[in-house]
Amino acid sequence: MFTQQKQFKPLRFALPPVSHTNRIIFAGLFPPKNSRVAKQHLNATSEEISLSLGHHNFDWIDIFPFAPITEKKFPWHQLDKFLQQTPNFALHWNQLIKARVNELFQHQHCPIIYVCGEICKKYWEGTVRVINQSFQFYQGKTESGLLYLVIFGPHPSQHFYAGKASITLFQRHMQLLSFCSKNQITQFSFKMISNFIQQRNSRSEAFAQQLFLQFS
Repeated sequence: MFTQQKQFKPLRFALPPVSHTNRIIFAGLFPPKNSRVAKQHLNATSEEISLSLGHHNFDWIDIFPFAPITEKKFPWHQLDKFLQQTPNFALHWNQLIKARVNELFQHQHCPIIYVCGEICKKYWEGTVRVINQSFQFYQGKTESGLLYLVIFGPHPSQHFYAGKASITLFQRHMQLLSFCSKNQITQFSFKMISNFIQQRNSRSEAFAQQLFLQFS
């Protein structure tokens, strides 16, 4: 079995009590090598995110709760196949994210979910409503009808391996997350969004208008 290989150890990050508004949930793939249960921000990816966002107001909830313990190349394709053949991982992951979303709403905090990479994205497609396809912005809804923002994007660690173009994409996504996390989702305005996108074409105007209508 994939989880019984000697190159992994079981690990699920312990999430702290809710204390800040607009907390970001990174719906991730697996915890990094040498991760510690109570130290979700103590790794290179989280440090890079924190530098870009200017804060640590985010959580990691990974679909595969096992951290690598060796330097071997990670078997991505094997993991993808394993997750498809073992749906309980995705089901439990979804339950954990829903629980955190509900916890944030109970404290009057509107969450933002960033879905990390193509493997994770498979388990979200069809469960959220499209706001803007080109920016990969979606609307999630709790069972009680509360709305929250979902963004699909590359895994935040991808730029460590994929070169300059990926670094630019990472920076763009971090700018979007920073903007969203610093502004109450329910108070988005057309002007703020338009200024942030800094584009003057029909697509960006439609994006801004859609986002304003959905979350205002």
